[in-house]
Amino acid sequence: KTFLFRVRLTLAFVLHLSTMLGSLLFEISIEKGFEMPRVCHFTGKKTTFGNQITHRGKAKYLGGVGTKVTGITARKFKPNIQKVRAVIDGSVVRIKVSAKAIKMGLVIKPKRRTWKKPEAAAAVAAS
Repeated sequence: KTFLFRVRLTLAFVLHLSTMLGSLLFEISIEKGFEMPRVCHFTGKKTTFGNQITHRGKAKYLGGVGTKVTGITARKFKPNIQKVRAVIDGSVVRIKVSAKAIKMGLVIKPKRRTWKKPEAAAAVAAS
């Protein structure tokens, strides 16, 4: 009886410790700027879940006996997430953003580089 109690106690302690460590690791990852996959940095869009409903039959208004649901299947709605280089807090970082955020102008892209290799610049100047 005491052995079983000890086993339950240690399992409960391990579970509690693992949840504490998990939340600590999660907080550390948030501080360092790690992101979950398929989540927009600006709008927060992410994968959502729903159902695909399959019908058969002819609609009543077309003279049939009505449509019936023949299947309900789980499906995912994935947002259009793109990886882009953007200026965040004065530094250029690669972030995941939705296409809608890009269209709305929420993403500030970095200035394009104008640097060329020295031999290429000399060839352009000579011609």
